[in-house]
Amino acid sequence: MRHHLDRFEGLGIYDRRQAALHELGESAKDWEPMDDLAEVLRIAMAAEIEPVELCDIEIDYFMRFLRALEDPISRHDRLGVPVRVPSDLPLDPISDPS
Repeated sequence: MRHHLDRFEGLGIYDRRQAALHELGESAKDWEPMDDLAEVLRIAMAAEIEPVELCDIEIDYFMRFLRALEDPISRHDRLGVPVRVPSDLPLDPISDPS
């Protein structure tokens, strides 16, 4: 997640081994733009995000939230307000609508 917080740093530390690309043969030029510093800078400049600083605990909260979205149980068998959330952040009180 950290590489998404700063477009320049993220592109600078990007690890190509993490890419899951289809095998297109030797003629494919998938990495050609990333081998050209001017093109990498153009890619970074085109990104319309500003750098964001998050501390480790904030990233941990965010990652817990994202993992909670993948919880298969959350899609079935549970309705209503949870007793707690994975991040252990406090829940806002909800008044009874009746």
